Amino acid sequence: MPEKRPASDDLIEDFLDSEPDDSLDEDEKGNQSQRGHNVLAQFTQDPQANKRRRLAEAISSSQVSTGSQSNNVRESTAGVIESIRMTNFMCHSNFEVTLGPQTNFIIGKNGSGKSAVLTCLSVCLGAKANETDRGSNLKAMIKNGKNTARLSVTFKNEGMESYLPEVYGNRIIVQRFLKRDGTSGYSMKSVANKTISTKKAELDAMLNHFGITITNPMTVLTQTEAKQFLASSTSEHKFKYFMAGTRLDIAVSDCTKTDQDLKDVRSMLSRNSLILEESAKNFKAARDMYARLQSTDQNRQKLRTLLGRMKWWKQLKMQEQLDHKLANKEKLQALMDQARRKADEAQNSMLALETELQTISDTKLEAESECNRLEAVLSSTKDTAKATQKQSGVLEARLKACTDAIKETNENLQTLEKRIKMEEERLENSDTSTTDGLLVQKSGLERQLTSLDQEKAQLASRKKAEIALHKARLSEITETIAEKDKYIKDLRKELSQNFGRQRDKYWAYGPGLRHLLDEIQRTKTFHSTPFGPLGLSVSMKPGKEGWSQIVENVLNRQMSSFLVQDFHDQKILSGLFRKHKYFGDILVRQLETFDYRNSLPSSDLTSIMDVLNFQDENVKCVFIDEAKINFTCLMTDRSQAEEALIKRPRNVKAFLVPYDRGSATRLMLGDNSNILADPIKFAPARSSKLGSSDPEEALKQEVARQQQEMNELIAEKTTLIASSNTEKAGIEKSLKQITHKITETTDELNDLIALIEDESTDSGKLKGLTEDRDDYISRNIAHNETLTALKAERENNGNRLMGIEARYRAEKEALKAQQQRVSDLKKLMEERHDKLAEFEGESNHYTISYKQKSEKMEILENTIMALEENCGDLHRAAAQVCTLEESGANTETQTEDSIRQEYVATKEAVDSIEKSLGMTREQVISDVKAKREKYLHAKQSLGEAQSMAEKLGESLRERKQNLKTTRKRLCMEVNEAFQQALSIRAFVGELEFDFENGKLSMMVSTKPGEKKRMVESLSGGEKSFTQIAFLLALWKPMQSRIRGLDEFDVFMDQINRRLSLKMILDKVSKNPYCQTLFITPLDVGDVPGVDSPTVHIHQIADPERNVA
Repeated sequence: MPEKRPASDDLIEDFLDSEPDDSLDEDEKGNQSQRGHNVLAQFTQDPQANKRRRLAEAISSSQVSTGSQSNNVRESTAGVIESIRMTNFMCHSNFEVTLGPQTNFIIGKNGSGKSAVLTCLSVCLGAKANETDRGSNLKAMIKNGKNTARLSVTFKNEGMESYLPEVYGNRIIVQRFLKRDGTSGYSMKSVANKTISTKKAELDAMLNHFGITITNPMTVLTQTEAKQFLASSTSEHKFKYFMAGTRLDIAVSDCTKTDQDLKDVRSMLSRNSLILEESAKNFKAARDMYARLQSTDQNRQKLRTLLGRMKWWKQLKMQEQLDHKLANKEKLQALMDQARRKADEAQNSMLALETELQTISDTKLEAESECNRLEAVLSSTKDTAKATQKQSGVLEARLKACTDAIKETNENLQTLEKRIKMEEERLENSDTSTTDGLLVQKSGLERQLTSLDQEKAQLASRKKAEIALHKARLSEITETIAEKDKYIKDLRKELSQNFGRQRDKYWAYGPGLRHLLDEIQRTKTFHSTPFGPLGLSVSMKPGKEGWSQIVENVLNRQMSSFLVQDFHDQKILSGLFRKHKYFGDILVRQLETFDYRNSLPSSDLTSIMDVLNFQDENVKCVFIDEAKINFTCLMTDRSQAEEALIKRPRNVKAFLVPYDRGSATRLMLGDNSNILADPIKFAPARSSKLGSSDPEEALKQEVARQQQEMNELIAEKTTLIASSNTEKAGIEKSLKQITHKITETTDELNDLIALIEDESTDSGKLKGLTEDRDDYISRNIAHNETLTALKAERENNGNRLMGIEARYRAEKEALKAQQQRVSDLKKLMEERHDKLAEFEGESNHYTISYKQKSEKMEILENTIMALEENCGDLHRAAAQVCTLEESGANTETQTEDSIRQEYVATKEAVDSIEKSLGMTREQVISDVKAKREKYLHAKQSLGEAQSMAEKLGESLRERKQNLKTTRKRLCMEVNEAFQQALSIRAFVGELEFDFENGKLSMMVSTKPGEKKRMVESLSGGEKSFTQIAFLLALWKPMQSRIRGLDEFDVFMDQINRRLSLKMILDKVSKNPYCQTLFITPLDVGDVPGVDSPTVHIHQIADPERNVA
């Protein structure tokens, strides 16, 4: 049981026997307070609540005396607990029990959560965790695995004792919520489940109204308290239980405090009397001194007028200064308005120029587009001309081939004529002796022909291979030249679009950044000026410029970002972004540094952070936090990067490897230790945030470099074509020679074969030769016809080529004119850019002028404000002395020195009079006021102390008398109740009170005629029975509306338990006004009286327990 404040062993008898020493006069005493209070109620319960309970007790007593206790006892409904409900509390997930209005037994096995019912009741009605013996923290009572618990107690609210029935209705629901995170809360609800209040004060008022004293340690006894109470063996412990249960300990403490207060007040009275006497003497002396000063009023009035004149003169002088400053303010405001107007006009002119520039730029883009179109048309016409020229070449080749064919046919005809002649001669001179020689000659020609065929095949294969090789290389060079040409056009287009206007370090971030930064500086609503863009604080380290394009592409988002310190500034800056069409991120964070040394890669690796210079360490930490620049390393060789990545180096998550001038690769390690490659595309050599300070010059250099590379490729292509043609012509010439030689050899072989055959044949060969001659003649005729047609086609192709060349010249002139237009537009843009720079300078000039004048205005306004405040102070100070008319102040005819001299002369006259008094007038007046106030304060303090002493003395006498009467009555009532309880078992006993030593002894006789003895000498069961009787005796004067007792019978044997329960039921049934809850794990079915309609038994099943 928690230790309560014990009664003082030495003071109790002193308060009861001694009277306070009242030294006040009889006529200073007030009327004594009435003494009609109920003495018992004053120290146990609220007086108003006890009036209602006494009425209920009277009704109950009359009903009991009529013998209708069991059936006709009137159940008091207001303040009766109807039900208790708990959710996620202790071992219960969702539990509710409905209680009877008088006696309730909560029965269940150990661990079933019986005690949780009383704990829930106490906690829900305001008990603290350490008052429940269930822990020191309410959060520990929440069921494992849950975050909240809800407790609910429903009271009946019917009858004449109801509490605010017009508000709550016939039911009051009290709820308490427990949370693991956060604080618990109360809720008072009506019968309609409407929340009436969440204040604990409202709960305390309701409990006080119903007479429920949940804070009384004897009202609800937990398992531990019940065990300690039943096992208490010393008389001191019993005395403490008696004092705490009857609340006499609080009454003694109150009397002790009141007695000390009375002693303090009497000590104060003695001091205040001496102070009042001394104050009266001093006040009289000060009044006498003041009377002697009355003769100097005229001079003092003059002094007052002069003082007022001085103050008014200063006020008028300062008013003149103020008027002058106000006039200057109006002039300065006019100049500010003019500067603002000029700046706005310059801004408007800039906007108009920017609009015109955009129009010119769009027109220039259209002209450049037209140039590109004309270039494409010109290129197409050129290609057509080349194709036509090529066709002319083909026709010339065909004409040559046809001429060669005619020439060859003529040569063949001549050969046939010779052969025919030879055949004719042969037939005339035939000789068979030459056949063997012809066969040998034939074999040699066949071997020669085979060798020539092989050589021809090798040359044909070589020609095919050379053609394929040259074609592949030529195609590759042609594609590269086309890509270079397109890239150069794009670079020139960017030069014409973006670099005609003024450039600076902000250009790489877009044209709107300069205006954005200017407006940020002008905006006064930021809590803190935004910082950015971050890229302005970053640059490449010397010697690391080769990485700038890749690093800028990776960090582009962070470099364009701004930092703000809160969401208010983020909202304002976001609006400015939209206004100036700036695309960047806004980071809400503080500029701060941190230690990143443990997150750096090894020294043999180069990270992005290693190639950058940071002007601010805070910005460096932002890039480390946002872009992880310390975790990404740079390496030129991909294979080396992959090998390093597989080794899983510390603090390395990726490698960046360049691929070509327009792309790179990010290498990362996947989940399965496989290398992941992420391509990165970018446009090289454009306006850079990390590169050259002059992006236009860098872009021009890139154009020149690309043009040089393209020229080299064109030269290589021309050389390759020439080399290919030369080599092809050589091979074709060799092929032609070998083919001709093969033809001659074949013809010669055929002639030999014919000769050999002719040796054994007749004149049939001559006939065949004649037929061949006729065939060649026919061919020659056909070739001549083809030659005529080709000559006509050549003439037509020449005419067509002349038309194409004329069209080419016209298109070239049109292109030249369009290029001139583009050049004119560029010059116009440069002129407009110069004008824009002029307006921008003018805007900056007037903006700076406005800012300077604003600063002057701020200083002037502060000066005016100070002058107005001082002028007002001087006016109030002067008005307190006299009016302006009374002072006669005039700045035109008077000076400060003249007024001061007159004031000094008058003051000397007054001081001469006051010197005889030893004090100035102000000192005398101040002294008499101070001494008068001190005298009145001393008189008032003495009166208050006398009144307080009287009231405290009266209160202390009344309290001591009430305490003495209450103690006597409580002792009798508790002793009588104790004896009545013992009589159920035929025991005889009494309680002996020793207030002087703080002891209470229970003397009990268990057998008739036996001498009473100390309860400590009784058996365990008899002792427990006696302790229960003592508890019931204490409950009687307490008159608590609700009582609870947890597992009081677990250590009793069956006989003593049965007798104790019978005694409890008997006593409880005689007080139907009280509602009682008993917690026990044992069955009560065989206890006499348990079948009464006023007794309710609630069996609790084992709750579902979840393992946390």
